[in-house]
Amino acid sequence: MLYDILTYPLRAWHRKGYDVQSPWAYLLVRDVLFEEHPYYAYDELRLLRKSFSTAWQLSAEADEQLYRMANHFAPQSIVEIGLPQSACYMARPRPDAVYTAILPSAEGIDILQRLGINAVAGNVVQELQRVIPDGTKAGMVHMALPNDKVGASQTEQAYEWIAAHADAETVLVIEHINRSNRRLWKRIVNNDDRASVTFDLGRSGIVTFDPKRVKQNYLL
Repeated sequence: MLYDILTYPLRAWHRKGYDVQSPWAYLLVRDVLFEEHPYYAYDELRLLRKSFSTAWQLSAEADEQLYRMANHFAPQSIVEIGLPQSACYMARPRPDAVYTAILPSAEGIDILQRLGINAVAGNVVQELQRVIPDGTKAGMVHMALPNDKVGASQTEQAYEWIAAHADAETVLVIEHINRSNRRLWKRIVNNDDRASVTFDLGRSGIVTFDPKRVKQNYLL
């Protein structure tokens, strides 16, 4: 919390695009992550999220950010690990993509399946290995497991599998980087050369894996 307060001026500066010299990163920051345009699907999705009674969920604004990212990156495959609500948001703008939701429990699976989203419950890491097998590459992945030791351990194992199956088009979003996944996030930013450009949004972090880009982390 103190760290977030101390870094807020720099985060606010970067959110406006200042000191973001890469045109690619500038576009992502200004026109995607912090875009304020109300997409037509937001109202529908806000009603849909009320259908789920999970133990926790992201705010509607955070899920809308995932919606914009899926629309911007146009991934061929999308994997949600943890939250059925977030799966709905990411699946909405790209009907041609392959969607999978890996959930820690069966809560919400029936709703997702009715929406055409393949949803499974079980061992998160084993299901991820099945969904992204050897010989394939990860597209867009959102990891939102519970903010506890078990969730952190599963997130770390899942990250290793995703990083080993990533290419220049892979985009990974990790929740709780300021809490249970803090250690993993620091390692990704400081010591993992597979990760190139990263974006620290305080609550969540975005990881890209394009080896042609200079390794850099933006505080947003």
